[in-house]
Amino acid sequence: MKEVGSNKTLLEDLIEYIDNQEVDEIKIIKGNESDEIELKKYIEKAGAQYANIYFIYTRINDKSEWTLRYIGKSKSGRVKDRLKNHFLGVGKDHGTKSRYNDVMKELEYGHQLGLKFICIDPDSLRNYFEEELIESFRGKCLWNYKPPANK
Repeated sequence: MKEVGSNKTLLEDLIEYIDNQEVDEIKIIKGNESDEIELKKYIEKAGAQYANIYFIYTRINDKSEWTLRYIGKSKSGRVKDRLKNHFLGVGKDHGTKSRYNDVMKELEYGHQLGLKFICIDPDSLRNYFEEELIESFRGKCLWNYKPPANK
């Protein structure tokens, strides 16, 4: 029987839920003039979801497995803003911490991008679960970690 108050059990359930979700592929190719328009449409659609934790995935092609690259959070209803930061570079010159450069590198390599979303309710718990999820996927979400500084 599941322990109601056990964070580990809740976290394991959450990870299983995330693993079972399909990755929503973003259909863009770097250099295609219509990409920015398509990307803006995608962000509007994705941003309409009531989500506060999101997952960025990449893959080499349609036949390869998706690889988790980044776990991020946003206040509920603000996911659209974070996606604009990561995929359009909005706010990158104003100190916004985004993965825009990482996303652009993946596109330069010709890789595909995808997303998953979840909603943690109440919203005040999103920070806790984001940190726990990052720790659970340690070694898999490469963009969440900075290499150790050389001394």
